[in-house]
Amino acid sequence: GDDVLLPPSPKRDNRTAAATTRTKPPQRLPNGGRITLVGAGPGLPDLLTLAAHRVLSDPDALVVVDRLVSKEIREVVAGEVRVARKYPGCAEQAQEEIYEWCKGGLREGRHVVRLKIGDPFVFGRGGEEVLEFRKFGVDPVVIPGVSAAFSAPLLGSIPVTHRGISNQVVMCTGYGRDNTSPDLIRYHEEQTVVFLMAVGRLRELCRNLVSKAGY
Repeated sequence: GDDVLLPPSPKRDNRTAAATTRTKPPQRLPNGGRITLVGAGPGLPDLLTLAAHRVLSDPDALVVVDRLVSKEIREVVAGEVRVARKYPGCAEQAQEEIYEWCKGGLREGRHVVRLKIGDPFVFGRGGEEVLEFRKFGVDPVVIPGVSAAFSAPLLGSIPVTHRGISNQVVMCTGYGRDNTSPDLIRYHEEQTVVFLMAVGRLRELCRNLVSKAGY
C-alpha cells in the first residue's frame, strides 16, 4: 500500500532542536579569541547603539571593516582598525581578506570586531559571515545596527510609512549576486519601496522604474 507519513512527534522535535543548539560552537575559544559582529548604522557616530559604542571603545579589540563604514565611525574605534578595500570587481577578494584577518585575530586570542555598515543582516551578508565564523569554531555575538533602509529616508524627511498614504514597505537591493539586476517591484500607491546599494545604478534604475514598472 501507500506509505503513510506521520507528523513528527514533539519529543523528536525537541531532541532535534537540542541537537542543533549543541552543535553551535562556543562564543569564546580556549585561547580567549572571540568575534562580535556589529552594525554601524547609517554612518553617523551619534546613531551607533550604546552596545556598539562600548565594543568599539575596547582598546584591545581588532576591528575589521570595509570601505563602506564611514570615516567618522572609524574614528570612534579605540583599538586596531583594518580596512578591506571592497571596490566593485574585487568584492570577493576583499571578503576573503576580511575572513583571513578575523581568523588570524582568533588564533592570537583577540577580541575581533567585525564592523559592518547599517544593519548587517539587511543585504549585508551578515548571515553568510555568521556561518563562516562558525566554521572557524566560534559563534559570534551579534549587535544589531540601525538600518539605513529606515533611518536614511527619515533623515531626508521621508517617513517610510504614513497613515492613509503608505501602509507597506518593500526593501530591494540594487545589485543581485554577480552584479545582476533584481526584478522590479510594480508601482503600488500605498507602498514605499526602498532600494539599498543602488547608487551605481541610480539613473538606470529610475529610468526602468518609470518605463517598465509604472512609477
